[in-house]
Amino acid sequence: MRDAILAPLTQPEPLVRMSDLAEYRDGLAKHLAGEWDDERWTAYRVRFGVYGQKQPGVQMVRIKIPGGILPVSWARTIAEANRRFAVGDAHFTTRQDIQIYHVPLARSADLLEFLYSNGVTTREACGNTLRNMNACALAGACPRELVDAGRVAEQLARSWLRNPLVQHMPRKAKFTVSGCATDCGASPIHDLGFIAVERDGVQGFRVLAGGGLGGQPRQAVEVLPFVIEAELPTVVEAFARLHQRYSNRRDRSLARIKFVVKRFGEEKFVELFAEEFERVKGLPQRPWQSLSWRTPTEAAVARAPVGVVDAHDGSKAVVVSVPLGIVSSDQLDKLADLTEQAGGSGLRITRDQNVAILGFPPPRWRRWWKA
Repeated sequence: MRDAILAPLTQPEPLVRMSDLAEYRDGLAKHLAGEWDDERWTAYRVRFGVYGQKQPGVQMVRIKIPGGILPVSWARTIAEANRRFAVGDAHFTTRQDIQIYHVPLARSADLLEFLYSNGVTTREACGNTLRNMNACALAGACPRELVDAGRVAEQLARSWLRNPLVQHMPRKAKFTVSGCATDCGASPIHDLGFIAVERDGVQGFRVLAGGGLGGQPRQAVEVLPFVIEAELPTVVEAFARLHQRYSNRRDRSLARIKFVVKRFGEEKFVELFAEEFERVKGLPQRPWQSLSWRTPTEAAVARAPVGVVDAHDGSKAVVVSVPLGIVSSDQLDKLADLTEQAGGSGLRITRDQNVAILGFPPPRWRRWWKA
């Protein structure tokens, strides 16, 4: 029995499982038939990225882009999904997701089928679970990075997607990863933040927890001074178990992890986190693929680079301004076309709702810029 339970942990978790679609269709059918009331349906649909709007009968759908990494094929899929099923423009969010709007409820399952069939997920983009894992704006290109924070965030997302422990937490949790001490991922305002560091020749991460904004903002505190990369999923498990054990389930306005810090005080919270981390270290986790680390070529500065950037691999990266993060289907298609035509390797949605295009060969980026 134990082997059967642990068997799924031997393989990486895919972003898309068509069984998610079957679950959603079943729940939608029960709601439309009147078997499920609005309260039950709302709690159910958010796990699939389907969110209510003030306008009756239509939904906002949030598409999860782990680490902000947006392959060209995904950009085209989302452009077409927005064109077929939604009304108006798409929206790059501060969580590096993409949202589309005014999707008729009755067509929402067909939208999910289109996305899932093309490798794009909405799973756990909403709800009281682990929201999209964020990363630095120029992760994968920045000369200062020790590691591609976007890839770290993507692996963490896959490590915890669909895990039963995080499906019904007291409140949502927002994580971020930064590739160097500049911390462009803004760890202090997150529930959990990872900052890449090197200590005594060993690469790893500082861990901060308990930050947040809102009506009662609080800065995150360092809970673990150093962990190796393979321990990152274990850090997430320690966080999730503390959240489940101590956070407020009676008042959602007081249910973020920052209120656990307020309840116990920073010193006790750090102690609790370290104890939980040590306690769950021996538990199995999904496979972790080793990261590619590098030696930075520039000292840290107070902001992320913008405009045209010389990437660490000799290529160029271009940061494109997207006012308010609003982009039409045609514009998203055009971004994909121009990126491919100029030899770019892919797109990254940034935390400031812009888009970075990575991997341009130096002689060709000007052609893209002029286009």
